[in-house]
Amino acid sequence: MQSLTIKSRFVLDPGNPMRPDLRLVRRIFRVTGTPFILFGLSLTLCGAAWGLNVDQNPEPGIAMAVGGLTSIFVGIFFGTVMALGLACLHASRTKDLRVKHKRWGVIRKPLQEAKDLCIEALTAIHHKVRIHKVDGSRFGEVLIEAKKGLTMRTNGDVICCQILTIMPDCQVIQVASEPKWRAAMVDYGSNLENVETVVDLLEQCGARFAREPSGE
Repeated sequence: MQSLTIKSRFVLDPGNPMRPDLRLVRRIFRVTGTPFILFGLSLTLCGAAWGLNVDQNPEPGIAMAVGGLTSIFVGIFFGTVMALGLACLHASRTKDLRVKHKRWGVIRKPLQEAKDLCIEALTAIHHKVRIHKVDGSRFGEVLIEAKKGLTMRTNGDVICCQILTIMPDCQVIQVASEPKWRAAMVDYGSNLENVETVVDLLEQCGARFAREPSGE
């Protein structure tokens, strides 16, 4: 078995941390700011209704207006701070907005050897990567799924290698990585780094991958 070694630390193409993509900012703002606005408005309405019932508030309309405006401003402030902060951190690591990445390639090895190489490459990504599943139930096809635990950048990633036999000594390999939490909008380049690291290690063993990465 050929030994795989990481020649050098993979370095992402950094973006400009002072100019995050506005599409990402809007997405994060909708998720972080909108719930605060709705929650605040709900509390305001409940408080106004309670005041009317117990006759403690002589001017419920003014209280509702003040409470509603306060909720909106707090939600906008919190959403803006979170959106700009997370987007700037993500942009400082990579210009790619996607958190799901995959690459296709070909390796001229028997299926068993290709499978062993993929397992070795997956476990070489990070010390927190563990092989979760190896499924070879379909003839000429092997699916290897690994999971990376909690890191400083993500709550965990799922990395997969799918191997398809096109000839006895030639296999097609798809390497894919995505966040364990499907609702994640930023990963600070973690999943792109996972894919590129596996691709780099497999290319040391003779695999050939398409130049441009594909993602979702």
